[in-house]
Amino acid sequence: AWGVPEAATLGVLYAAFTVVSAIVSDYAGDVEDRFGARRVLLFLPLGIAVFYLLPAVVPLLAFPMFFAMKGGFTLVWPISKRYMNDRIESVGRATVLSVVSMLRAIAGIPFRIGSGVVADVTTPLIAVAALGAAFVVCTAVLRAVTTPIRVEEGAVASGD
Repeated sequence: AWGVPEAATLGVLYAAFTVVSAIVSDYAGDVEDRFGARRVLLFLPLGIAVFYLLPAVVPLLAFPMFFAMKGGFTLVWPISKRYMNDRIESVGRATVLSVVSMLRAIAGIPFRIGSGVVADVTTPLIAVAALGAAFVVCTAVLRAVTTPIRVEEGAVASGD
């Protein structure tokens, strides 16, 4: 693009993702204090999933969508780890957190493969929108079946 080698363009993009992640991670505690872990963990991933739908309508939104995705994950991950950390007994806590990280990575495999297949059959923008739609549907089903993020009785959580 504009006479810049592709490798350099990708390097600048990766650096920009890193900067966004660094800035957002610095505010994770403030966001949790302001809105509460429950609201952040329920609504931020849903908002990102909805953002996945937009590039199918306005392709130029694909670029900011990737920044929202990266920043959103960087914001949600420490809050979710703290949420789990506060609810797991100290004995075996590291093992449980490691298993959760591993399961999260494994759970992403079908989505990565499926979105690649959909992108090959249709277009990458349709694949991203399908991924967003799948996340929205999964969120709706999860919310209908259970309360995924609970606040203990008597606990006063900021923003909740």
